[in-house]
This record gives sequence, structure tokens and C-alpha cells, in this order.
Amino acid sequence: MKMNYGATFKRLREDKGLKIVDLEQPSISRSLIGKFEKGHTRISADRLDKLLSDMGVSHDEFLFLGGETNNNYIYMLLREMGVQSGKPQEKKQLEAMILKATNDMRQGRGGISARFIRDFGLMIQGALAEEENLQIYDIDIVKKHVRPAVDF
Repeated sequence: MKMNYGATFKRLREDKGLKIVDLEQPSISRSLIGKFEKGHTRISADRLDKLLSDMGVSHDEFLFLGGETNNNYIYMLLREMGVQSGKPQEKKQLEAMILKATNDMRQGRGGISARFIRDFGLMIQGALAEEENLQIYDIDIVKKHVRPAVDF
């Protein structure tokens, strides 16, 4: 079952005591926010990122809070990644998921899900790497998919 982004967003907004009008911006109308919360439309990952930031909610929090406790979105993605023991077949599966998510992001698809899969997958790969003394951006597999902020 996929996460209902709009319903999760609405729940977070209401939990913070905010009204839709409190989040309205020149490029994000009240109407758009309302339609998104009701599931009548989708919004871009950039707009969602901005709204979440304005509410003081991180991507991880948003994803973690999405869905039912017995069908949590993050746990579903972790099961899909299938890495438990670090066996070669699991590493290949994880690499394929990271590559797909990276390509989706480059083509403007996948939104927050693609970003989460890529970033979390890279963290898992880093943990499985034998290069224990390296910083995360120095690990070859991370270099392959992520350009560190210091390079921009």
C-alpha cells in the first residue's frame, strides 16, 4: 500500500495547529494545498519540501509518520530493499534500486520516495562497505551517485 501523502500532510499540519492559509505562498495556493490534502491533485517534490520546511518537518519525519503503524512506508521500503545479511545478491538488488532511484531523480520522477531510497540505500551500502575509516562522501559507491554539497 502506498503512502497517502496528502492525508499525512494534513495530519501533520493540523497537529501543529496550522491552517491552510498559514502555509499559502505565491507559488503554492490555498486551493492547491487543499486539493493535495484531499488527494485530488499531486504537488511537486520541491513544493512539498518547501511546505514541510515551513512546518518544521523533515523528510524522514514525514515518511516515518506516513501510513498505518502496521504498514509503515519506511518499513515497506526497507523490506523492498531486502538487505539483511550483506550477501552479494542482496548488494546487487540494493545497487539496482539505488540506480533506478537516481535515474528517476535525474528525470524529475520519483519525488521524495526516490530521494529516500537513494539516500537510505547509500547509507546501507556505506555500512556494508569494508572501507570503515572513510567519510561517507569518500566511499566509492556514494561518489557514484551523490555529489557532495561541498562540490557545488
